[in-house]
Amino acid sequence: SIPANTLEVGDIIKVSVRATVTGTNSTDTLTPVLNFGGTAIATGAALDVADSDIVWAEATIAVTAIGSSGTMTAHTEIKTNTGDTDVFASTALTSKNTEGALAIALNVDWSVASASNIVRLDSFIVELV
Repeated sequence: SIPANTLEVGDIIKVSVRATVTGTNSTDTLTPVLNFGGTAIATGAALDVADSDIVWAEATIAVTAIGSSGTMTAHTEIKTNTGDTDVFASTALTSKNTEGALAIALNVDWSVASASNIVRLDSFIVELV
């Protein structure tokens, strides 16, 4: 999370996430979603994954206003090592309360619920520049 009252207008937040699929179930698919402050800033393509597949996401988020109704713009890319579709997104973020903590998360949605579906988070780097 970005701690409360940390951001200033003009700040740039850089996010870099790497994850490895370590377990799958039959013909399931995985859809990666990068979230910032509770909003999906990029949703990857549904991937027909196999063990050892890699998912990574890169985001640059520019802060344009702070306070209880802060605004930002996010430019994001999600891709995999399997040659599946790369997804690029530009998202306008509104009503982001910079007076509170802002969570950043990589979520994965599986097409089939199974205890065998496992994704290991290898790195999650957040830089404020």
